[in-house]
Amino acid sequence: MTRPKPPASKATSGLNAAGFLYLSEAVLAKVKEATGDSGKGTVDELKFGPLYETMSEILFPWCSTLTSRARYFYFGYAVLKLALDATISTKMVSPSYQRQEVSSLARGKLLEFRRNTRRIEKYLSLALNLMGNQDGAAGRNKVTRWCSQGRDAVKAPCHSMILSLDGRYPNAIYRAPCKSLNLFVKESHNQALLQSRLLGIDPFQPDWVSAGQNSLWELESIVEFWEARANDSLIDVATAFRASPAFKRFNGFNLRSGEAIFLYDKIQEKTTYWKSVTPTALMTMFGGDVDFILLKEYVDGKEKDYFDIAGHIDVATRHFRHYYAEIVASSDVNPSTGDIAAALPEILASISWLDSKAQVSRPKVGWEDIWVTGYSRLLRSWATSIPLGPKKLAKDLKLRAESVVAMRGRGKEAPHLRQKPDDGDIDKELELQPSSFRLSNATRILRDISVGMRDD
Repeated sequence: MTRPKPPASKATSGLNAAGFLYLSEAVLAKVKEATGDSGKGTVDELKFGPLYETMSEILFPWCSTLTSRARYFYFGYAVLKLALDATISTKMVSPSYQRQEVSSLARGKLLEFRRNTRRIEKYLSLALNLMGNQDGAAGRNKVTRWCSQGRDAVKAPCHSMILSLDGRYPNAIYRAPCKSLNLFVKESHNQALLQSRLLGIDPFQPDWVSAGQNSLWELESIVEFWEARANDSLIDVATAFRASPAFKRFNGFNLRSGEAIFLYDKIQEKTTYWKSVTPTALMTMFGGDVDFILLKEYVDGKEKDYFDIAGHIDVATRHFRHYYAEIVASSDVNPSTGDIAAALPEILASISWLDSKAQVSRPKVGWEDIWVTGYSRLLRSWATSIPLGPKKLAKDLKLRAESVVAMRGRGKEAPHLRQKPDDGDIDKELELQPSSFRLSNATRILRDISVGMRDD
């Protein structure tokens, strides 16, 4: 398919409407309770996070437990670029600002910048959902409800009630991964971005600017479309959008081949073991429903060792996570330990393997001391409880969860002590992943890249 080339520049107009599409406060409260306000997005009642994060940062520093679609990396750049343009006019730009002066000006623009960012992301979320790219798109439940109810696009009261107070919107979720892949020239926080813009310095690396041109062009068209119809019924706007030039230009989550190749190059730069996996091998690996752990077969030496360590940590811990999840979900106070009892030999084998490895691992990469001081003895004690029946193991895990949650502040309750409302919105909106080492998230991102490499 032949696509028109994006223009060199295009003015963005009408960026003063209010509103941002994301989570209701009720869902947000559930998310914060589930994650312990850590910002990582993982449900971690047994506090395995420190152990998991050590290996995750080695294996997958370019994603998190909330990142799920590769093109959000490009949307992250496009949203920030348009928000900066909307917040700092060309008349305000001057390379002669003194440090204190530019810092003060930037601080004064922070609130406006956040509002612009969230508003632009609202339009992006609407576009993704209305074109059918709902898998991994933020806010899809809200879009469906609003469109079916025909609410006004901006004036409806619900728009003012869904701002994510802790900044948990897609741009914030993908900011650290974008920084990991060198999107930013220097700092990535809002104050630094505003200061760069005020001084006339592009805060984004030139190679990202070039690679992200199509995403920027598409998002400009989307913003212009929605701004022109800010007061119309969402039902009418949704119908008009599907017939608009903005819709026809929009590629959604589908990476173009150039975008896919560039993003994969960045991943290879960040995680050296990927250098042994060529784009052809990547496309072969993800030609079907392939588990990401098969990557281990492509690497040698130290990196293969990391996969072994991660695999044993996962075996040693995941059965306890799953059993605690059964406790939380079950009406039975002490669910059957049949599954975890069957896994006891492999649990003990992995604990022993990790004990030995922690003593000889050189150079240390961080997991060793954490394992020896915080987890080896704890997991062995839980393992000895398994043959004693469900009552003892359930008690051990409940006490652990209560202790972990108590550290989060007064009034917090461990999940097994709470009422059990339907928390489906958490999974649907944020897709919280139970995977220990971001495997599910890395797999989805790499599959997007693999599919994009096939695009002509």
